[in-house]
Amino acid sequence: MIDAQTKLFGLLAHPSGHSLSPAMHNHAFAQLGLNARYLAFDVLPENLAAAVAGLRALNIGGVNLSMPLKEAVLPLLDELDPLARLAGSVNTIVNRNGRLCGYTTDGLGVVQALPARLDLATSRVVLFGAGGAARSTALALGQKGVAELVVINRHRAAAEALAAHVHAATGCSVVVEEPTAHQAVTALVQASQLVINATSLGMGAQAALSPLADDQALRPEQVVLDMVYAPLQTRFLHQAAAAGVQTRLNGLALLVAQGAAAFKLWTGQSMPTAAVTAHLTQLLTENA
Repeated sequence: MIDAQTKLFGLLAHPSGHSLSPAMHNHAFAQLGLNARYLAFDVLPENLAAAVAGLRALNIGGVNLSMPLKEAVLPLLDELDPLARLAGSVNTIVNRNGRLCGYTTDGLGVVQALPARLDLATSRVVLFGAGGAARSTALALGQKGVAELVVINRHRAAAEALAAHVHAATGCSVVVEEPTAHQAVTALVQASQLVINATSLGMGAQAALSPLADDQALRPEQVVLDMVYAPLQTRFLHQAAAAGVQTRLNGLALLVAQGAAAFKLWTGQSMPTAAVTAHLTQLLTENA
């Protein structure tokens, strides 16, 4: 029941109507019996400063943000978590008695979604993409001490900039390659333990596409992760299944993992991730 004690959380995004975050967090609140609600607010970039001021004025407990607000919000906050400062991006704000603290849980979500058996310290990771999601992921992996990171991106300058940033911030060894170098990419993928798609290939108008040109590049013992969650099974994941890869993670696993990290920051409690994942899977299946 909503009453005068109900704590409000939300999403600042434009557009915001497609987001699964309200379904995710409200289901978690209900499962734990917390007197809280999560709403999606459609906020244009030019209205971001007013929206952030409203968080203080209305004592909203915290919010998530989507691009391009993740970067634009930085100068409006009182405090930045070290990883958010490194990433130059904030996807979670916590309101602590009017003091707004910014975090990024995107990369943490990737790390937390990985199976415990994967030893990052001895792993080569192939990362397709060099955008915001790739940057947060690369920094989180670098901080966790991954043995080597390979960034594959069609715009080499963006990949090299990301590589330099990650190496300077974490000391991680980073290799850059272009997707058109098919033989080199195949060799790098085959020699890796973890392969991640952080591009938009596989969703929307690009649903029939995959970042991986060679279907035979994958091995059964690898971990394959696609950040896309609509559809749940992308062409990239179908390629992994055809190659016999046993550990295949879709974007829903990441959405829940990063959401769980934000939930913990806001409430101090652990999100019931199994129940939330089942709930979101049902929603996505019904709306497919």
